[in-house]
Parts: sequence; C-alpha cells; structure tokens
Amino acid sequence: MQTQQLSVVDQRRNELTAALITNADLVKALPVNVQEKFKQNFLDMVTQDYLISTINPREIIRFTANLTRAGLSINPADKEVYVVPFNTEVRKQKVMLPQAIIPLNGIQEQAFQKGFFLRLYAVYKLGDEFASEINMTRQQQAMLNTVNPKWVNDNFVGFDVVLIDLQKELPEQTKFIEISYMREVTKTIKDIRFQLQTWRHKAVRRALGDFFMPKGRKIDIFDEVEHLNDNILKENEAFTDVDMTPLKSFEELQSGLAPLGITLSFNDGLAIANGNVYASAKTLGQLGFKVVDNNYVIATTTPAIEASLIEVNSVDEQPTYPVSPEIEKLLQSIGLELQLKDGWVKVLGNTNGLEDRLYSIGITYREKEQVWVGHVSKLIIPTE
Repeated sequence: MQTQQLSVVDQRRNELTAALITNADLVKALPVNVQEKFKQNFLDMVTQDYLISTINPREIIRFTANLTRAGLSINPADKEVYVVPFNTEVRKQKVMLPQAIIPLNGIQEQAFQKGFFLRLYAVYKLGDEFASEINMTRQQQAMLNTVNPKWVNDNFVGFDVVLIDLQKELPEQTKFIEISYMREVTKTIKDIRFQLQTWRHKAVRRALGDFFMPKGRKIDIFDEVEHLNDNILKENEAFTDVDMTPLKSFEELQSGLAPLGITLSFNDGLAIANGNVYASAKTLGQLGFKVVDNNYVIATTTPAIEASLIEVNSVDEQPTYPVSPEIEKLLQSIGLELQLKDGWVKVLGNTNGLEDRLYSIGITYREKEQVWVGHVSKLIIPTE
C-alpha cells in the first residue's frame, strides 16, 4: 500500500512539473526580480505530498505565484505561511483549493515587529468550571488531558487571545474566540495535521479585528493572506456563472471567430478565446462568452481532434500519417510505445523521468486526458 501511495505522489509530482511548462504564463507574469523566489516556493510546494495529490496543478502554480508576488515564503523553516487544501464547490462539484494560513510563531513574529507581544491561551471546561491557561490553578492544570484527542474535543471551548503593547502606549487587550466559530470557518479543511494551526490563524485574525492598534502599527499580513485566499475562491466560483450546456460545437465557434483573428483553446468543457479579444468583446458577448479569471470562455463540445485522441484504444490501429523512424527508434530505446490516429501520436508506457526527452521532440502532456501526445507534423527529429 505504501509503495502504491508513493507512486501516486511521484506521478502527481511529475504532472505538476509538466504543468509548470504548460502554465508558463503564470510565471512570466511575475516581476523578473521575484521569479527566483517563485522557484524556491515552488520547490517547497512540491514536497508537500498531501497538497499536490489533491489539488489541480494549475491552482497550485497560480497560488504559489500569488504568494510569491505578496512577498511570502512557504518554506516551513521560515514559518511565515503554510498552504493547506480546503474543500469547496465549483459547478456543483467538490474541488480542492489551496488556502494559506499563518502558524502561531509566524503570527507572533509579525506582532513583535510591530512592537506587540501576542499570546494564545486555550480555554477548557473542567468539571463545572471554565478555565483559561492564562490563570489556571495547579489543581486545574492537573485535570488537563491534552494528549487525549477525545478529551480535548469534549472539553476545549476556545482561545483567549492576548495582545500586550511592548511600547506601553496601550493597555493589555484580551478577546475570547469560541470553538463553534473556529469549527465553522475551518469545516472544509482536509488535512487535520493543520487543524490546530488553522484554528489559531482564524482566532487571531478575528481578535485583531476587534483590538485597537495605531494605524502605523497594524499587523497587515492577515489582510494579504486572506486577500489571496479569497481570490482563489472567487476565481473558481466565477465558473459557476457559466452555463455548462454547449450552445455550439468547438469547430463552429472556431470557424466563426477565425476572421476576427481569434483562436480557441479547450479545457474542461470550455472554449477559451485567445488573441485580441478586447477588440471583439461585443461579438464574444453576443455569442455567449463570459469573462472568467480574465479570460473569455464558453461551454462547448470536445474538439474533434481531442475526441479522436481519447478514442484511441488499440495499438494495432493503422496510422494515417507516417512517423519518423528516428522518433520511433528513440521512443523504443527508452521503453515507450506509440499509437497513431488522424496524425496524432499518443505515447504509452512509464514516462516518469522522461519528460524532458518527450518535450524535446514535440510531445506535450495534456492534463485533462492525462496523456502525452503530439502531432506528427510538429514532431522534431532528434539529432545526435
């Protein structure tokens, strides 16, 4: 079981690496001076097995780019921000999306830089009383059983968030955040390893909303992180406004828009307009396109080329176009086979570790179908 699980994670890691190439637009949009930081953040991201095995590669890349643009590090050693998977609903389907949380020591560091000392104290129900760790008696401390998850679940009632002004300009401030609030705002978290950290993040964020702090000393990292979290949700929820009933076939749309200099790409049941779309915004709107994530999209049928690609099931099919013997020889030498249909090559076999070789001869990875494909006319004959 463990070997199988590792192979799945390795496969997802390879898919994520391939997706980095196909989604290069997200990286190129970053300022040049932060692209190196993106690389480090991306490397840290792909080490988080649970995250990469549950979230769409493009979402991971986009979220990493946004975190980098905000100047945040996801390196666990820096303890600035953790990225955890949350469950949400898009197009009436459950999907996993990344969300950023700030660990307690990261929160305390941010507070210290602004001249504050921030503490969290757990509050428990002990018999008929409620007691906070901030002022528990020895007798009450002896009643704690925090190593027992069931006991904690039955008796933990919230946090006391305490903010102390080290510059002594403000009095000490305390806010109690109840467990029902934290459970409600974290109910879609899927990695329980980060549950406590997520509760702390949400508790402190809410408390800081009530605490008074001078304008120049506000702890604004929460605003940055929650802005990123809200954006990833809004970008995906925007697709719920798209009617997923195809009005026209992909070929009809492509033919009608070609005279305007607009080409179409296809992804997950949607046609995406490319080119000078702003000059043709009115026409696109009349055809039923909607703007989602800065793209003009419309529901459509699967393109005939992709449909025929998916239908390739037999290695014995007669190819419509010949394939260069050099390319066939190369694929065979690295343990791969190919299928052909209507001029499209589909690669079969274990491609792990061979991604660069495939890209070098014009084979690309299609995430939706999870296949490596290329058109015969665009394959590059390898040179010695």
